[in-house]
Amino acid sequence: MFSGRGEKSLLAAVLTPHNYHDGADHHRFFFEHFKLKGKEAANACMQILAARGRIAAEMSVTG
Repeated sequence: MFSGRGEKSLLAAVLTPHNYHDGADHHRFFFEHFKLKGKEAANACMQILAARGRIAAEMSVTG
């Protein structure tokens, strides 16, 4: 995660298959794999946002 001058956060996820070929077996496998990894990335993003919210709330109370 990166927070730049504009206070915008960036979460990057790279989903590059290794040794991919355009056969039906690879298409099926990676389609399911990317659905899972996309959900995991979305969950990580939600956890980061929740943590940032908790930190911000704590900082406003303490200081």
